[in-house]
Amino acid sequence: MQRKSDAIAMLGNTLVMSLAETPRARLLLACEWRKVVAGDTLFAPGQEIVHAHLPIGPVIVSFLVDMEDGHCVETAMVGSEGAVGGIVSHGFLPAFSRAIVQYPGIVAVLPLDRLETLKRTNPAIDALFARYADCLLAQIFQASACAATHSIAARIARWLVHAHDRTGDRTIPITQQRLADIIGVGRSYIARVIADFSNRGLIVPSRGMLRIVELRALRKRACHCDAMVAQHFAAVLG
Repeated sequence: MQRKSDAIAMLGNTLVMSLAETPRARLLLACEWRKVVAGDTLFAPGQEIVHAHLPIGPVIVSFLVDMEDGHCVETAMVGSEGAVGGIVSHGFLPAFSRAIVQYPGIVAVLPLDRLETLKRTNPAIDALFARYADCLLAQIFQASACAATHSIAARIARWLVHAHDRTGDRTIPITQQRLADIIGVGRSYIARVIADFSNRGLIVPSRGMLRIVELRALRKRACHCDAMVAQHFAAVLG
């Protein structure tokens, strides 16, 4: 890891960039940065969390909960609008979920001892992360409701559209097995939906990739959970 506050500021994390200039500069100076690739684990269940991670640009990180049958289910997806790990807990507590990088790039890494010092001395930083924690909780609530009420096809369409909107890339590096883990269903269900979307010309699947062809049509098939979460983000974070 290297210190690279100027690069972090240039590439952008919208949560951090919403701060006023002085607290933002103090926060960025406390950060380090590193490159991450798809599949990297930022923390695992039971592991003590000692860093907050701020996705930069197109990076996507998923919170996954491990189930007793060996499957895991995504409860939230975090991009450049947010942060991952220890933002309101005062840090150094065991993780409940697993944080996995879904889309590669750069993350700003903020040691939690530095973050706690910043929160004590900068009320704006403390308030920002507390408000963001409320937004993240809303996303988890919505994910639970989505899994209980919406079809697998609608949830897959939503996830693909969400990934595109976070990255700006129509080619999503995701295997069908990983997508099955994220959605929380068997791979055979994913394969049937992907085949249907492909036959309709919405996507083109390839090894380890799904390329979106008809984005507008895919949006129509997606549930509207992300829009509801985005409204809450706008109301709470402005």
